[in-house]
Amino acid sequence: MSIKAMGNCGLVRVSKEHNNGELGYFIHPDYWNTGLATEACQALVEFGFKNLGLERIHGKCMATNIGSKRVMEKSGLIVEGLARHEVLKWGTYEDVWHLGTIRSEWLNRKS
Repeated sequence: MSIKAMGNCGLVRVSKEHNNGELGYFIHPDYWNTGLATEACQALVEFGFKNLGLERIHGKCMATNIGSKRVMEKSGLIVEGLARHEVLKWGTYEDVWHLGTIRSEWLNRKS
């Protein structure tokens, strides 16, 4: 029997001081466009607000990673800005989308 990892996800860099957490995930390319990333991220957002009592959840992705940006948007995060040339990757500066949501926005969308 061969076991293949589908990916991982979690709330990373959770700050008790500021009551927020960053959404982080990786999905193996064999599972892209299956809805798994969105399902996992939606569950994490709900867990962060309901179980951890966070006030804010945020995430970021390379501007070229349209799929990842869409996963976060489907999970309730809203584009807050584009940081130009935020990352130097393999000798090229990359722009990075920053997305986030706060508890009251999430609750309003749930109703």
